[in-house]
Amino acid sequence: MKFYGNSPRFDAPHKLGYLVKSIAPICALLILTLASGNSYARNQSCEATWKKLTSSKEIKAKFKKLIGICDRDAKRILGPMSRQSRSLSYRSAREKMFGAVDNHGGKVCSVYSSECLRTNSIPDHRVMNAEHTWPKSKGASKKPAVSDLHHIFPANSEVNSIRSSYPFCEAQEVKWTNNMSSLGSVRGLGTCFEPPKEHRGNIARAMFYFSVRYSQSIKDVEESFLRKWHYDDPVDQNEKDRNSEIQRLQGNSNPFIEQPGLVEVIENF
Repeated sequence: MKFYGNSPRFDAPHKLGYLVKSIAPICALLILTLASGNSYARNQSCEATWKKLTSSKEIKAKFKKLIGICDRDAKRILGPMSRQSRSLSYRSAREKMFGAVDNHGGKVCSVYSSECLRTNSIPDHRVMNAEHTWPKSKGASKKPAVSDLHHIFPANSEVNSIRSSYPFCEAQEVKWTNNMSSLGSVRGLGTCFEPPKEHRGNIARAMFYFSVRYSQSIKDVEESFLRKWHYDDPVDQNEKDRNSEIQRLQGNSNPFIEQPGLVEVIENF
């Protein structure tokens, strides 16, 4: 303590140092307590989620190693499980898609519009081409991602160009529409693309697959739409059949089609 005239005052630097030393252990304890609390809450939530899943649905044998595991740890396990054993060339992938995977009775239909095309091979790219659900410009430009059929679908070329590499959403302030798909914007994403309702669940599961398979993250706002679509448009038989055919061709499956409940154990993609 120093004296100034007749009044005793604390030396400011010494006072500050004393205060810092005094509260530092308290702050450290508070941080540890909060972290422990959050960890406990996450563990409780994970346990509850798995309890709900295992009580209501049969967990396939290949996914039983995931029981009790959530979030990042679940993604670390699902990533290697989702790797294909055979990587197709981009041309071969398109031949398989137009000739078999999405060919029904010699006809292939666009996922973003009403156009269908009679073909058994790769069509004129100005009419219909391969839509990369996860855009090439955002991480799907090289093998095996560029030719991974789990996220590639046939699309009318014009609408595919309009979608460009914009994120998915339920568009507001619509700038363009064909009464099935729309281009507009939402807060937090900017310009974004809204696909037809009957393809939204397929898109969600393709995006979740790509995220865990190639360790890519999805923006929170976009993910909120995808999660909603996953439940609004659940897996149907056509999607299961498509998944099985792709597994036969490239040797891997989309886990979120095989076991849709796995979406619930991942907090953030």
